[in-house]
Amino acid sequence: MAYHVAHPPAAVYCAAMRPEARPDPHPPIPAPPAAVTPAPAVLAAAPDAGAVLERLLADLAPRTRKTYTEHLTLAARWYGVPLALLPAALVARGRGGARLAVEAYRDALRDRTCMGASGRPVSNGYVNVAVSALQAVVRKAYQLDLIDWTVQVKRLKPAKPDMRGPGVPAVRRLLAAAAADPNPVRAARDAALLRLLYDRAVRLAEALTLDAAHLEFGPAASGLGGVPVAARVAGKGGDGARERLTLAPQTSVALAHWLAQRNARLGADPLGTPAPGPLFLSLDRRLRGAPARLTGRAVEKRLGELAARAGVAQACRPHGLRHTAATRALEDGVPVQEVALYTRHARVQTLLDHYFDVVVDVGGKVAARVAAHV
Repeated sequence: MAYHVAHPPAAVYCAAMRPEARPDPHPPIPAPPAAVTPAPAVLAAAPDAGAVLERLLADLAPRTRKTYTEHLTLAARWYGVPLALLPAALVARGRGGARLAVEAYRDALRDRTCMGASGRPVSNGYVNVAVSALQAVVRKAYQLDLIDWTVQVKRLKPAKPDMRGPGVPAVRRLLAAAAADPNPVRAARDAALLRLLYDRAVRLAEALTLDAAHLEFGPAASGLGGVPVAARVAGKGGDGARERLTLAPQTSVALAHWLAQRNARLGADPLGTPAPGPLFLSLDRRLRGAPARLTGRAVEKRLGELAARAGVAQACRPHGLRHTAATRALEDGVPVQEVALYTRHARVQTLLDHYFDVVVDVGGKVAARVAAHV
């Protein structure tokens, strides 16, 4: 079977996972049942699976590579084998034995006899990612013609998340805390970003990949340059296409104030055409050279600071603002189909599954109507 590695060899990733190259931050993990611990003789007789891990990691996106590396490192320790031998440990016993091994690790995580990287109990979603990582190892061995089978293990049903977000009062307090920042540049930036995340239910990655050139402008406002009326965001699909989003008036004004501060910071006319480059800039003074794009980690940290300053007790994450916006729209009686267009969910069923009954309590309202007849 032909195989092409689109990325540089992953030996560097494997080297970074060796004990001598990286301290072990994880707590001790209980040993697995003897039935899923491969004997040395079995490993010795396994097919040449040494390249499987390198090939798998080389073909993954950076974020997925990091996640799978963490999961596979923990799984190898649980099985009691070196990470480099994990593919052999899975395939050496055949299809049934590999499935048994993956199921045993899944059950150990589920039953909390084996903890995740944090040393704390893990969610069903975490367990499912671990299962996906192990299945990917077996699948890569199949793609490399080392075996003629794959394994499919039943996943755990994830707990239904609370999709309501921190709530509208919390968003108001976050905006007030941002506006009260003594640094006017940071105040304008944070207010514009919060407005965009909430008012248009934009995903954080969509907001942070915006450039000034992705804005469309209307007439100039008093004391401001041109006011943004729309933004073209790169959607979740990752195909490079950008979707035009009309902005609410409050978002437009907040962005116009930020663009004036941004231009002044970049040495351009505050009322002139926006300077090119990332829309949302890092204000870290340690960064030199070209304007640096604000990162997701910096936004999460900043949102935590604003929440603490505003006295917001609820957990505040950037994506929670999107949840709050969708919740508010449903509570205001906006039809679910229109909310799906607003949030740009590919499937209306996603809103029905995760938002609608939680927010609107359709079941409770119908039950009250039915009960009123007897």
